[in-house]
Amino acid sequence: MSMQKKSNIRRNCLTRHLWLLLLLASWVPVPQVRAQSPKVEIRHFDPAKLDRFRNDPRFQYRRDTPKPPKKRPKRKEKREKQVNHRVYHSPIDLSGIGKVILWILIIGGGVFLISQVLKVRFRKLLKKKSDEAEVVYVGELEDEVDIRSMEFESLLDRAIREQRFRYAVRLLYLQSLRQLTERGLISWRQEKTNHQYLRELGNAFIRPKFSEVTFLFEYIWYGEFPVDKDHFNAARASFIQLEQAIRKTDAG
Repeated sequence: MSMQKKSNIRRNCLTRHLWLLLLLASWVPVPQVRAQSPKVEIRHFDPAKLDRFRNDPRFQYRRDTPKPPKKRPKRKEKREKQVNHRVYHSPIDLSGIGKVILWILIIGGGVFLISQVLKVRFRKLLKKKSDEAEVVYVGELEDEVDIRSMEFESLLDRAIREQRFRYAVRLLYLQSLRQLTERGLISWRQEKTNHQYLRELGNAFIRPKFSEVTFLFEYIWYGEFPVDKDHFNAARASFIQLEQAIRKTDAG
């Protein structure tokens, strides 16, 4: 056997022995050793130092959220907002001149309302007295004018021409009083009333007609009844009938 072949056999035997030792070593149990951990020491923070750190602004790490930029309103919307604010939210300055003006307006408005109320009540009172009055003074009708010297024809023509029909009715009534006075049927005086003339008039034929024209006169003149041309002509017809009745008395 050559030397090289012997060397190869030894090498193979050695290799097999090594593998066998490794296999046996894997089967041998190895005792487990617990690892010893180091002892933990618990430490506490100093409360005073902790409060100091909390209050230190250098350790404040707050994150401020930036505000969104305001949108600029349009000119029209901006003007409308300004007008609405002035109308509904503008304060009233009650000091100085503003206070004086406010009091003047309040007092003036109160005086105006009171005057209107009194005016209406006064008119109603006058109308009521006029309706309830049983007598009418001839002196008030004539304005202290002597009916015996009045030119009734010219005055009546002028009143009709100027369409002053209420005044024309007044003239017709005064003319009737003068006609009755001239016939001696009544005794005219300014202080007498129309109803006194009615009681004084004893003629049974004339008295109803005179009573009718007296009613028309008082209703139109004192009642402020609006008279147009047609109303005047209707009233004048009653005065003409009274005048005709007076003339018949003269003829009789």
